[in-house]
Amino acid sequence: MTRRGKLRTRLERSKGVCRRRDVVGYYTVHGFESREGGKHTVFHHPRHPDIMGIVARHRMLDVAYAKAALRAVDRLLERQPGGGAGR
Repeated sequence: MTRRGKLRTRLERSKGVCRRRDVVGYYTVHGFESREGGKHTVFHHPRHPDIMGIVARHRMLDVAYAKAALRAVDRLLERQPGGGAGR
């Protein structure tokens, strides 16, 4: 299984809390770039700037951050040729 697949599985299985490094890693392996905001890290995709995500700076995050990352990457994959192939 690829790193993308492992991270996706971890995020999908998260119940209640998840690790920040898993969420950040999932955005990163899909080509998102980051910038540091006040209390959060903001991720955006260079080819699709309207697809973005926000991640708090805590080791453990609420599962909502994982679900938001999964939705953002799903939207990205739908826009790529092949309509989401490679998940």
